[in-house]
Amino acid sequence: MIFFPSLVFNNGMLFTVLFLIGIIGNFLLIILCLMLMYSKTWIEAIAMFCINLGSKLHIIKNIDSTVEKFHTHLREYQQSAKYVKEHLSIAIKVCILTVIQRLALFSISFVVYDAFGLHGYSFIQLIVLQIGITLAIDSVPLPGGVGVGEAMMLLIYNKIFGENISVSAMLLNRGISYYFTLILSSMFVFINHIKVILREKTN
Repeated sequence: MIFFPSLVFNNGMLFTVLFLIGIIGNFLLIILCLMLMYSKTWIEAIAMFCINLGSKLHIIKNIDSTVEKFHTHLREYQQSAKYVKEHLSIAIKVCILTVIQRLALFSISFVVYDAFGLHGYSFIQLIVLQIGITLAIDSVPLPGGVGVGEAMMLLIYNKIFGENISVSAMLLNRGISYYFTLILSSMFVFINHIKVILREKTN
């Protein structure tokens, strides 16, 4: 957004709005997580306000149960904060691995772009665009951003790949980054489920 504003903000109003909502949403979630971990007083006050408001709007039916669940989650986050302080090296390793994992995922766009023998956009530019697409998708409350993810990618890919191959590039990218991992994960879950059933029968 800072170094490549034209790449981010020249993709139509819908993309820009979803992108900004994604940034704000992620920022607020980070603040919330930090407050849960390190600011018990503030987060309790905010939580109680939200719970009472939800009760008045008839969104929350059982206040006592909701408050109990909140305190359970709060204790878990407080324990996580303590663990991070005591095992800082592990936290740093996890951060580094997460950055590598995300960069690998975002790099798929460049790999697909290069596979089609195209030139004009650099590795960094395509990473930036993929991050923008991901933020836009994350702002929509759908599992994996299905539908919206394809629409946003097609919108951007029409400019990058050209209208003739944008659909193929989008399908290839989503196939590798989302559907392939979804199918692979499902296979492992299914195999594990069969193993558990067979183990229970033998016992």
